[in-house]
Amino acid sequence: MEKFYNPHDRFFKEVLGNVANTQAFLETYLPLKSYRLSMSARYKRKRTAS
Repeated sequence: MEKFYNPHDRFFKEVLGNVANTQAFLETYLPLKSYRLSMSARYKRKRTAS
């Protein structure tokens, strides 16, 4: 694992390294329209991969 010398970097790496935390963060702080677009793209990628 990478070493972080900046406490801010270490904090975000640890918190956003968890998928549930990342999703909650994006749902809270990303504008709804952008969030919907990203989820739509994610769904399309999953469908084409199958």
